[in-house]
Amino acid sequence: MKKKLNRAYYWLFIVIVLSSCANEMDIADDERNPNQDIELFVLPAQIKAIFQFDKSMSENEKSSVEHILEQLYLNKGTKKLITYIMELGLKIKIKMSPPGAAVKTDAYCKPYPPVEIGFFSYDRITLENLLHELLHLYAYNQYRTYAQGFYGACEEYEVRVLTDLLMSTYFNGYNFKYQGIPNDQNLNEKYKNWIMTLRYSSNYDPDLLKKGFQLYGAVCFINLGGFNDNLRNPNLNPEDFNKYSPLLLYAFWTGF
Repeated sequence: MKKKLNRAYYWLFIVIVLSSCANEMDIADDERNPNQDIELFVLPAQIKAIFQFDKSMSENEKSSVEHILEQLYLNKGTKKLITYIMELGLKIKIKMSPPGAAVKTDAYCKPYPPVEIGFFSYDRITLENLLHELLHLYAYNQYRTYAQGFYGACEEYEVRVLTDLLMSTYFNGYNFKYQGIPNDQNLNEKYKNWIMTLRYSSNYDPDLLKKGFQLYGAVCFINLGGFNDNLRNPNLNPEDFNKYSPLLLYAFWTGF
């Protein structure tokens, strides 16, 4: 009986040793391949099919745009925007402006067919800049007023404010450049406070929106030389702010 027990203990010892060795091998393998169980997110095929890269773009530039699109699609605050654009059935060409092109802005959007979004340099391929141009595309297809070229200054500033709202709300840890800040030190903090007030408003308040929009928009327009956006609309007029009625910004509270 004693011999049988000793033999059982012997085999149990061997099993424990072998299990320990196997676990150590698994741990070592995990250390060599720490991401082996993490699948990299890939944009759905129907989303990727929307965007066509021009031959003017390098592989690094393409990768940067695709990475930003992944972030926009994964984020609950901007996923509906990407889905809306997909449902329009558009094909969007992404390109780089040729060297020596007149640089008037970081990026641009041509919202009518053939649809085109362009960047002026690699360092201007940023989340906020691509979001800005996609919002122009959304505004063109969603609002007849903007599609027909009316109140171009209002559209441009709505896109800037909505970009700041979305970035500060859904990409809070992202280091981005505010687009609706007037080039005026006395107004910078006031503008950011206004954005924060809009961000945390539980209800859509058109009066709060309109007053700040007209104040900061007019100053920003003048200081930025008409938004430097003549590529898209040569008829930007600061008097548009006097007739402003919220359109695009309503999407922040209701979704796209």
